[in-house]
Amino acid sequence: MAKQTSFFLLTFLIITILTSFTQTRSLVPQEEYIYNQDYEQITLMDFEDSQGPVTLIDIIPIEKDLTIFVDCIRTFVDIIDLLSDPDSSVIILAPVNSVLRDRTHILTGSGRVKDKEIKVDPKENMYKFLLGHIVVADKKSLSQEGNLKSMDNATITVEEGINNTYKLNGKVNTTGFFKKVVNGVIYKIDGVLVDL
Repeated sequence: MAKQTSFFLLTFLIITILTSFTQTRSLVPQEEYIYNQDYEQITLMDFEDSQGPVTLIDIIPIEKDLTIFVDCIRTFVDIIDLLSDPDSSVIILAPVNSVLRDRTHILTGSGRVKDKEIKVDPKENMYKFLLGHIVVADKKSLSQEGNLKSMDNATITVEEGINNTYKLNGKVNTTGFFKKVVNGVIYKIDGVLVDL
């Protein structure tokens, strides 16, 4: 009887400790947002128990509809370093999964296109694609119309759209969603800026 009581007390103690730990310390980053007076800008403020400032590389993997784009980013250390650097100033124009799903064979170099084997180095193709969707600039948002230069030196024209969106190169739209952190901002887009 004493062994059984000890076992139940020990089990109860372990469950109590684990429960109190998970209630006070989340294993998943917690997001806090601040909206400006016009509800235009959503700013990620803090991660619970964050070590240093929150950067683009911290928040982009959280977005479930950017997983294909994130997988491409994870292939290149120099891009990871750029997005991790709190002193950089970066705008990411990230195509959502629904846009990239039909293009993954081109990004990865697998398959055939119109009965022709793909002969492009897939890693080089993916790198060029990523550079065309990343802008290193002094400003950290698409706050005004004008031109931007992507990391592959392509010009991206920016026109203000409706409902806090932007039209890029006259054909691709931001979705109205963006997250801003210490080293830049992520915009989700409904198309690609680099022809594959």
